[in-house]
Amino acid sequence: MNPAHSVSVRKESAQLYRLRAEFGARTLPPQPSAEQVQNFERRDGELRDKIQAQELKLTDLKAQRRRTPTKLTLKELPEAERFAQLGFRMGGPIAVALYNGLRRGNAGTGRPKL
Repeated sequence: MNPAHSVSVRKESAQLYRLRAEFGARTLPPQPSAEQVQNFERRDGELRDKIQAQELKLTDLKAQRRRTPTKLTLKELPEAERFAQLGFRMGGPIAVALYNGLRRGNAGTGRPKL
């Protein structure tokens, strides 16, 4: 998997969803004062601007993701990321059991020979 093919689209899409939900959930009280109406309209305008900016950002990210290949060969990965992706650590319980089994000549079963 290409590391450049990130999850930022999902993150920004979730942010847009939250902004739209906040915008849709806003209501005025039954008998609003002039100041409440003014604040409501001001906040609605701010939210609309944020939503438009977020939509633009999301469309740019989606276009960028479309241009990015989803899979890379091992040769195409940067040197620093090549073996971090394929790492085999000799610290886990399975690795220790395999090591002990091979050391005893048990073909990795971890059980003693009978």
